[in-house]
Amino acid sequence: MQNTVIQYATIENLNLDPKNPRLGRDSITANLNEAELLKIMSTWALPELATSFLESGFFPQEALVVVEEATNKQGKQLVVIEGNRRLATLKLLYAAANGNATSKLWQELAVSLSPTDELFTRVPFIAVPSRKAVSAYLGFRHVSGIKEWRPAEKARDLR
Repeated sequence: MQNTVIQYATIENLNLDPKNPRLGRDSITANLNEAELLKIMSTWALPELATSFLESGFFPQEALVVVEEATNKQGKQLVVIEGNRRLATLKLLYAAANGNATSKLWQELAVSLSPTDELFTRVPFIAVPSRKAVSAYLGFRHVSGIKEWRPAEKARDLR
């Protein structure tokens, strides 16, 4: 990635990626709206991320990768092309903090949150000029992935 300047946006200004490969071909071609995307992504083991955010915050080192894309209304929007699980988690926590929890679990997770918390008002991101500009990076992240640590490795490193 060429641009590594971390910027910040509010949760309302960041959008889930309707072209996210994890969605599968049928969902990608269906041109789903934000609510439909969030419903699908809510099955992606998000509570564990929520717990991490609640305990440690959102690390700037894990900034979302964002591209600015045209909308149907002749405007532009920030679309997250890397970090959709993190963004979906924040959106579910935000909804719950606003009294619109999608389940009892999300209501319980967000019990101590306010919609004005920094977790929702200062979401770190890195803007890139295009999807193509970061295709090699995204390929590495999604094909090779981040290797999971075994419990013994975690315990040794986190002493």
